[in-house]
Amino acid sequence: MTTLIERPHEKYGSIMLAKNGTIAESTSKSDENNIEVLTTELQGVTITSVYKPPPIPMEMPEIPSSGKPKIVIGDFNSHSTQWGYANNNADGDAVEMWAENSQLNLIHNAKQPKSFNSGRWRAGYNPDIVFVSRKIAGLSKKLVLEPLPRTQHRPISITINAAITPATVPFRRRFNFGKANWPGFQEDLERRISHLPADPKNYDKFTKLVHKAARKNIPRGCHTQYIPGLDAPSTNSSINLTPLLKVPQK
Repeated sequence: MTTLIERPHEKYGSIMLAKNGTIAESTSKSDENNIEVLTTELQGVTITSVYKPPPIPMEMPEIPSSGKPKIVIGDFNSHSTQWGYANNNADGDAVEMWAENSQLNLIHNAKQPKSFNSGRWRAGYNPDIVFVSRKIAGLSKKLVLEPLPRTQHRPISITINAAITPATVPFRRRFNFGKANWPGFQEDLERRISHLPADPKNYDKFTKLVHKAARKNIPRGCHTQYIPGLDAPSTNSSINLTPLLKVPQK
């Protein structure tokens, strides 16, 4: 792992790590009011880590903007019904207001486990939350992972899927009859069965000979991944039909 940026602290502290070879275009950090904000700009996305200590009021600093999609993830220590608390507190209201003004969407799934389990209060909470730019919100998924050893915390992860995800199908070869060598298939099959008596008992042998001739003269293959879409004729048809499907304005 490679350290991109860190903010040392005697009690808290934050660090952003990346796999070896990751190139950061720029990094920045802020610790105003002891709220740790680390930002790394990569080739296609800006990632920000936030940590707010529990007793400090939430005053979210401005995050550098480069026009790229943003991912903001961290321990906000703020209460809001949007991410699983019974009530909002002032910090939660501040985070909601900041996200709205920054055009960020919360990525949260109430069915996921709580990210923090308090041994003292014997209850689970969600101080760790993640926001993303609205343009990628529909492609984003948050996961709460297994607990870290000897801690009450669970790490969280965020996955951003591609706008068009290739479909995966089982590997099963199929004959491409459009590219078949039919004259060669006929000649090969006739040669193979020329000495095979026409008897029902020879049916299995006959089918095996047909398969051998087919494998030799008819290409086979399988695309295990493909991008769903329309072929050219279907695309043209959809373009021609689109005006007909529009609902007239009243």
